[in-house]
Amino acid sequence: MGGILMHAKKGRIVCSNTLDDRLQLCYGEAIPDIRRTLFPSFKKKEPTATTTAPPKHHWSSASFTSSIRVIY
Repeated sequence: MGGILMHAKKGRIVCSNTLDDRLQLCYGEAIPDIRRTLFPSFKKKEPTATTTAPPKHHWSSASFTSSIRVIY
């Protein structure tokens, strides 16, 4: 229903920013809040160690060629 789907590195890297994917992302982020609202007696386990996650993406426009498909 609209958005953009980008492929690079012969399909090994895919960036999908369609409406369906964005809704799935919002839904996934809302699950903990919904769970806390519905089940307030369950407490979240505290993390045992604090770690910093590495960045998920490293983009360099010079390192790959890409193809873009716009979905209507």
